[in-house]
Amino acid sequence: MQMFESKLVFTESKLKYCVREKISDGPHETPDFIDNGVPFLSIDGIQNGKIILDNCRFISEEDHKKYNEKIKVEEDDILMGKAASIGKIARVTFSRPLSIWSPLAVIKSKRNIINPIFLEYFLKSDFVQDQIQILATSNTQKNISMRDIERIKVVYPDLNYQNII
Repeated sequence: MQMFESKLVFTESKLKYCVREKISDGPHETPDFIDNGVPFLSIDGIQNGKIILDNCRFISEEDHKKYNEKIKVEEDDILMGKAASIGKIARVTFSRPLSIWSPLAVIKSKRNIINPIFLEYFLKSDFVQDQIQILATSNTQKNISMRDIERIKVVYPDLNYQNII
């Protein structure tokens, strides 16, 4: 019987090289809220690592289309808090239309190199959360810039191993 030695190799990269679109945030304006429509999520919509739509605000379909021109939130995208509650992470696990506000960044993993589920958990790790705290600036609240989010160091194994993990 022949034994094959398998070697686990990790790649180290900046987050900006692991995404298929430039990391972006939501609009920096306050839309008109309505009673029913497209969910409009802010940082408080991420609770315990999950997206919670129970108490979110709603915007019109017209505003949603306008905000989609900047960034379209899709299933398996990762949302990251970049103001006040920096480092809050949640993956979009549904296909329902959704818009986000400026305190959230959208990270779209480059699926041919990094599994979005693997990336979600990696971004929640102490390794990344410590980087976020170091990169953050502070005035009345902590913030992390879009440029600094792109600089977060990501370490990952081959895609096959990510799928196993």
